[in-house]
Amino acid sequence: MSFAAMAMFAGSPDRDSTAAVDFNCADDGLPPTPPAEVSYTITLSTGSGASFLPRSMSGTGDALEYNLYLDPNRSAVWGDGTNATVTASGNFPVPGGNSHLVYGRIPGGQTGVGRGLYADSVTVTVEY
Repeated sequence: MSFAAMAMFAGSPDRDSTAAVDFNCADDGLPPTPPAEVSYTITLSTGSGASFLPRSMSGTGDALEYNLYLDPNRSAVWGDGTNATVTASGNFPVPGGNSHLVYGRIPGGQTGVGRGLYADSVTVTVEY
């Protein structure tokens, strides 16, 4: 997920972005056995920080707060189901897969953050 550049001053607007989590389970060559659909759960890690609320990108010696959400309103923080976070779940056919959008936001108005590039690495886990 990439975010557009933003000015860091009081009153600056939020920066939103989206990305997709896609997964696919290949056919193992065996005849299908019921169930033909498999349930799954997708969790996201905190990233390099220690918290979901908020997550933190690092760069130029500073930290930039952001978060990842399951919903387009950006109200349900996507995590591992702990600490007020939610997980994604559903069913998919075998062989087959599914896709979920991830909604990201960097809150505006984060003053005192230096100019530069910021990054984080979040682990996506699909359990089925």
